[in-house]
Amino acid sequence: MSDTIYGTDLWVTSDGDLLVFPSGDLGTIEGLDNLGQAITNLLNTPYGWLFESENYGSVLEKYWGKPNTPQTRLACAKEIQETLSQDPRISKIIKITTRKVAQDRFDIEVILVPAGQTQAENYVYPLQLST
Repeated sequence: MSDTIYGTDLWVTSDGDLLVFPSGDLGTIEGLDNLGQAITNLLNTPYGWLFESENYGSVLEKYWGKPNTPQTRLACAKEIQETLSQDPRISKIIKITTRKVAQDRFDIEVILVPAGQTQAENYVYPLQLST
């Protein structure tokens, strides 16, 4: 059932490459793991950038080059709340927190309840402010 709700996709590694097995087969990702990858893809894609899905993406790129201040982190958290609340695979966003990691980077922790689930899941999204 979770594959139906959360889908199956090609597995994208942390380097942004497709997972390719030694046999040449492409790796796939499904269930809650795919939801996590889908959240990352959604937040990494500038809103309106995909010509076939003009309403897909986030506006986080407008914060690139901004100082890593509590105000910037709060604004990004609000943008993520707005973006993720549109995804039907997420039934509830419980909490979003930020943590400064470096001068130009912070982590955003999102605690949410996936659709069809009762247990919360935790996702951490690193946001780089420099381009």
